[in-house]
Amino acid sequence: MNCEPELVIYFRDPVTHAAGFAVIDTLSTGVAYAATRLQRGLKWSDLAPLARVATIRFQLARVPLGGARVGLDYDPNAADADEVLGRFLTALSPYLQTSLSLGPDAGLTVERLESVLAKFNLPWRMTAVQQRQRWATSRWQTYLSILDGIVDGERLRDRQIPFSIAHAALTVGRSIKEKPTACVVGSGGYATQIALELIRLGVAVVAFGGNSVGLHAPTGIPAEILEASQQGLAPSLKGRIRFITKAELYGVTADMLILADPSDAVTIDNVGLIRASILIEAAANSITRSAEKVLNARNTLILPAFASTIGGVLLTNGALYGEVTSSQEGLEFIGTQVQSIVEQLVRLSATLNLPLRESGVRLAFHRWTVPPPGGVMAPDAPIERVVEHAPFEVVE
Repeated sequence: MNCEPELVIYFRDPVTHAAGFAVIDTLSTGVAYAATRLQRGLKWSDLAPLARVATIRFQLARVPLGGARVGLDYDPNAADADEVLGRFLTALSPYLQTSLSLGPDAGLTVERLESVLAKFNLPWRMTAVQQRQRWATSRWQTYLSILDGIVDGERLRDRQIPFSIAHAALTVGRSIKEKPTACVVGSGGYATQIALELIRLGVAVVAFGGNSVGLHAPTGIPAEILEASQQGLAPSLKGRIRFITKAELYGVTADMLILADPSDAVTIDNVGLIRASILIEAAANSITRSAEKVLNARNTLILPAFASTIGGVLLTNGALYGEVTSSQEGLEFIGTQVQSIVEQLVRLSATLNLPLRESGVRLAFHRWTVPPPGGVMAPDAPIERVVEHAPFEVVE
């Protein structure tokens, strides 16, 4: 796998000697957006694949941004972590003004990030993107209010990514079956929310769980069982619902396997258990490279995380450019746009006889608007004309 980025900035803190890295996959669009993390043992090579995936996601969404990742090899809970982070971001300040914007990631909340930037008198975290894309600050405030709006009793901020994943899964599932069934592998609120969004879309979630135990119901697990689990209550199992082991989860008879936690990844050791014909990455690194080779050889469809989780990028862009003005519109916008993108990926995969991951990379390159030999390709050109080779390799 070659994820050689365009620019890597290396920082060494003068006080603690902690290492920091800014990995910018590309600045060909003039500006990049970087999720920022604090994590012990972090290396720049850990960030490069994530920056590449971000570039692909942005291009699939037709958002003119390059992918990037910023990281500090430091304990996020250390008493001086904010001071070390502030010195690191100060070193990056020329980029923060012109070509690099920041967001939160592992070990760093958006509130904490903004507090550190303010304390060190650094530019607002979205300054570079705003200057490049020229949207008004009021649009950003509208976007935040849309995120905090309530749709069907829940904040859109909490629903946007699970809703995106559910729509993506249903779109791929309907390419093989009108009413596909699903098994969601993962623990915690994120996996539960994905399962609930699938049920709202009419998908029977026949199994759910992670860590060491799961639930199985051949006709579908009722939403109230999952909601009780989400609230930390012991669910009352009724009818044909039973407990199953983690190993049994992978072998459940379901059309789709939704992978919502990297700690429950599909590996070469458990890939032989899988009976589903579709796998949906709801989290990065949820399928190992060796397992994916086996699945591709079996013609199992694998929708990569850069496509399934694209809804957040779509919503942000839609709000900043005035296409979305309310939370309800935002949810509908995510559903419509995700369905359109995934349908194109499925069609391109079938046309070129390629895995969905590689089809996603090629479609992203197509949307980069690089002219093919002999002329300019219009944005709405048939995807059958997508060029043969992308400028970057598939991220495993």
